[in-house]
Amino acid sequence: VKTRQQVASPAARPLTSSTLGYMRLIAQAEGIGSLYRGFGWSVIGGLPSEVSFYLSYTILRDAMLALPVGAASPSTVYVLAGGLADVVSLVLWVPADIISQRMQIQTMQTEAGHGAASLSGACVTTHPHAGHLSGWQVARHLYQSEGARGIFRGLGATIATHSPASAIFWLAYEHGKESIGAAARRDPESSVAVQAGAASLAGMASASITTPLDLIKTRVQCAPSSKSIRAHIGDLWREQATLSGLFRGFLPRVIASAPRSVISLVGYELALGWAAK
Repeated sequence: VKTRQQVASPAARPLTSSTLGYMRLIAQAEGIGSLYRGFGWSVIGGLPSEVSFYLSYTILRDAMLALPVGAASPSTVYVLAGGLADVVSLVLWVPADIISQRMQIQTMQTEAGHGAASLSGACVTTHPHAGHLSGWQVARHLYQSEGARGIFRGLGATIATHSPASAIFWLAYEHGKESIGAAARRDPESSVAVQAGAASLAGMASASITTPLDLIKTRVQCAPSSKSIRAHIGDLWREQATLSGLFRGFLPRVIASAPRSVISLVGYELALGWAAK
């Protein structure tokens, strides 16, 4: 739903319907399974990416905190370690993310009553992935039409989105864990409830602040041909010259961030606990 809202034209159903209403419309028109289209590719890219992300963050954080300058400013360490760790993981994540997003929007042109107008100018009316192509077919088309660059299209925009989001997330999580633990009088390093609460708040805060960057990243990756980031920003401004236009997909992005953050961070903390034994 988030992806479709971000690439839709202003008058199309993803933006004229409520988030819940559009989700219900997709389920009725395309089946419940369509809401999970691209899920397998998200897992393929997500597992190795997540492992490298948390491993990199832990190594970088601990190394910097061991330095006098890092120990004196832990907040700076959390921001730097979070931002740098994401750069490492995104090389593994971007190809699968592009394929997943292309699969999610490929039926938008045939939505009842909207036809090709469902897609914005940024994603053009003759999108090559209209229909029901498999992930491998989407990947093959990308490689044949754009080469290896197509598979990694938007890597720079993705880093520009996720690195700040990761920096904000880890800063909010580390401090939130301490604050919630102190307020609840529980050990933040062992309390799953404290970790889950901090992770949920950190995920929503990070997703909220970086939604405009995610919007541009999504449009770069979903466009049928390569365009500069400046050109995509121009398209956005011509379509909807308002501040709200920069926050398309805000609600589903924020809602999705909470459970994902809780599952990831609780698993991360449990893994750290097991490794320390």
